[in-house]
Amino acid sequence: MTPPAPARVQSKKRASRTPVLSATGPTKTVVRNGGAYDLSVEFAPTIPKEQADQETDNANQLLATAEENLKNLAQRPLNDSQQETLSHIKNYMSRASAALDSGDVERGHKLAVKANVLAHYMVRHPSE
Repeated sequence: MTPPAPARVQSKKRASRTPVLSATGPTKTVVRNGGAYDLSVEFAPTIPKEQADQETDNANQLLATAEENLKNLAQRPLNDSQQETLSHIKNYMSRASAALDSGDVERGHKLAVKANVLAHYMVRHPSE
């Protein structure tokens, strides 16, 4: 016995699209900025408002603590390495405040933590 021949699957052909011309001629398509993506879209994770408020309060408290530690550091002479670390702390603090002001709570909190940790370390370990 011979096996039956496999059934042929017919592929559907797409109907070719013919350009539709208006009575006045071809239409003009304008591509804004050469087809560049709209850069105004932000991909930020959304956190609940209560958590955002809590992180904002925590970040502000960390920044206040770091500021107090900087006041304590102002009373001692600092070597070049410590001056550089102090500059980093101030940079973190200003970036944290800017992030919090713009609504980027998570980034502001992370930068406030960094500023606070460095300031705390400098106060507790003055010779390093």
